Amino acid sequence: MPVLVRNGECRAATHTPTVRNVEDRHVAKGNNGNLLQHFVESELAVTLTDGMLEKRFYTVFTHGMAPFEPCEPLAPEEPPELRNLLKALPTLDASWAEESGIPVLKAYKRLQATEEHFPNSAEVVASVLGDKSILRGEICEQKAEFAEQLQQMWDMSTVNVRKGSWRDAVRHISAPDGQDAPWIFSMDPYRFKEREFLDIQDDGYLDQHDLITLKPVVSGHFNTGARGVACIFSYQMQPEEALAFENSVHELCKMLGEEVNFEVESTFLPTPSEGTCEHVAAMIAEDTTLLRNVKGRWAKCLDAIRAVI
Repeated sequence: MPVLVRNGECRAATHTPTVRNVEDRHVAKGNNGNLLQHFVESELAVTLTDGMLEKRFYTVFTHGMAPFEPCEPLAPEEPPELRNLLKALPTLDASWAEESGIPVLKAYKRLQATEEHFPNSAEVVASVLGDKSILRGEICEQKAEFAEQLQQMWDMSTVNVRKGSWRDAVRHISAPDGQDAPWIFSMDPYRFKEREFLDIQDDGYLDQHDLITLKPVVSGHFNTGARGVACIFSYQMQPEEALAFENSVHELCKMLGEEVNFEVESTFLPTPSEGTCEHVAAMIAEDTTLLRNVKGRWAKCLDAIRAVI
């Protein structure tokens, strides 16, 4: 029976998150939600490929983003850890990131991440694995300009870039072939929100109907027998939205549980700001020990950042 584990509380937000159309998305948020996402993805990539003599890692990123983007101004209610780190990185010795033992911090330093040059998930995961040739899989991107940049970046590789909505792409995405390619399936829409009807317009949000749509492709990944994790990130949610998100993920677990036994854990990003709602990472996997280990290292990542900013 799938289990939903909660870690932390979501406080009421005093602001309304900005609503933007996909074609208006020119910059990265550059907040701790991005940090949480990259932390989870990089930890999973390193752990899932650990001990492999010939590393192969299959990835699906449903919201690609350009390879590198500038960050938009940080909202005043957002905690500043990531943004302060990006300011400090050029002055930090490379040994700091290596000695931290945190894969995402190593990746940011190697990629020379700044507020004007912030990497997407594919760049981060490739960096922590050490070679882009290790990656296989799919990157979906709605915005034509970004999709073209991604195609140039991943030309002649085993990563396929799909221009258009992820909602269309998932109907054609296949699971990795065989048991020797661990995987992650990663989604980072703007935010989850409940809707009475399925919205055919891709506005960047995720709803309960979308999670039902995900069942075939996610169950296909689990049924390969390879180790893997499905991740869904949702940001700046009001308490009622966070509860609806968790309930919908739990329903997805029940549907997947007909074929695979696994546990879902929701990791809440703690923020020191009063009156803000937390970002959420939901991780779905059979290996619950892996999920707990990743969740347990989140505080270590924040501590390493705070020690130098």
